[in-house]
Amino acid sequence: MMRPDLPPSVLTGPLGARRIWGWTSADLAPVVQAARNADCTVNDMFLAALAGGYRRYLAERGEPLASLVLRAIVPVSRRTARQSVGPGNLSAAIFVELPVDLTEPHHRLTTVSARTADQKSRRVADATAALVRAADHIPSALLARGAGAYGRARQGRVNVVASNIPGPTQPRYFAGRRVLELIPFVPIAQQIRASAAMLTYAGRLTISMTGDADALPDLDHLIAAVGAELHDLSASPLDTGSSAL
Repeated sequence: MMRPDLPPSVLTGPLGARRIWGWTSADLAPVVQAARNADCTVNDMFLAALAGGYRRYLAERGEPLASLVLRAIVPVSRRTARQSVGPGNLSAAIFVELPVDLTEPHHRLTTVSARTADQKSRRVADATAALVRAADHIPSALLARGAGAYGRARQGRVNVVASNIPGPTQPRYFAGRRVLELIPFVPIAQQIRASAAMLTYAGRLTISMTGDADALPDLDHLIAAVGAELHDLSASPLDTGSSAL
């Protein structure tokens, strides 16, 4: 189903040449426990934190929350445990409207959980997965043309990318030294000025965001707001960091 265009906002528009990137981290266990208590998933916690974080950030910037629609494209894996390795692409995506209009954090969480469940029940991810699998058999020139057309069609209908990346549950080592933290990076494109990614690694959860430095120079405020929302949902202590690119 083709979704209607979104109202204009600072979240979409032409992209500049510079990028800004930052992250917030928390212990994973309290987030997992809070998700269990709410009968939802860790990914639902992530999306609810994004909804609340964007609400705080956009209110701070004077954006009209009543008319704002925050629609996320959420890549998901369709691999089973037996398909954890092997050729081919088993990615898919669902589209979720994040409830920035709701004031109460746990109300946002239950709403997000219901919407993601609805998308999965409609088998939206299965449909997009079928398209991705078909791409493995389409000539590259035709695929490039189709991808470009899809990207143009998507413009104006999605204003945030939100990726959940499960990482190793046990520590990894490089040159004999333990890797202390893994921080994801998801680029921005197609006039979507910010992307978000959550990665779990060895008992920690890190949410990073990439933004257009010209349109969103205060991206650190958004990242801090997302971290605060995750804290409100799970009572997990937070660390933050940032970097200009």
